[in-house]
Amino acid sequence: MCDVDDHHRNREQTSYQWSAIAASTGITTIALAAVYLRFQWHMVDDGSLPWLDMAATCLLVGGGVVFMEFWARWAHKVLWHDYAPGWALHKSHHEPRLGPFEANDVFAIVNAVPAIALCAYGLFREDVIGGVCFGAGLGITVFGMWVGGRCIATVYTTQTPHSLPPHTLRNNVHVCA
Repeated sequence: MCDVDDHHRNREQTSYQWSAIAASTGITTIALAAVYLRFQWHMVDDGSLPWLDMAATCLLVGGGVVFMEFWARWAHKVLWHDYAPGWALHKSHHEPRLGPFEANDVFAIVNAVPAIALCAYGLFREDVIGGVCFGAGLGITVFGMWVGGRCIATVYTTQTPHSLPPHTLRNNVHVCA
């Protein structure tokens, strides 16, 4: 029985690894294409690059990542652990996963909505504000990819979540949140 469970767990871990790699590759490719298209569309009439827009975009990508780190730390403590409705969704992250999704995944969707909106708005706006919005949205996206990859790497590649005692699982997953 144990060999069957181990085989199933190994297949599940491999599936999650390949899914994470495929998703990260796809999102990175789309992000790079969007950056290229944004700057190509907004080139100055004489063919020169819009350096101010490019600088604003690059600064805001980094700023978006840093901001999201602080937002995630605050939200994890205050909204997901200390606030009852947040904990009702987030507690699934501290329990062994029983399928491909958990209630906690809703937080990734909630954070993706402003990222997509900022990227879309900034992609089509032809000024520095567009560069700022696009960069902020891309920064949120990069942070989400980094956290998602870190969680998958921690939980599904180095751990065996179904066999860990609850306290150990809780501590290991807590690092990912």
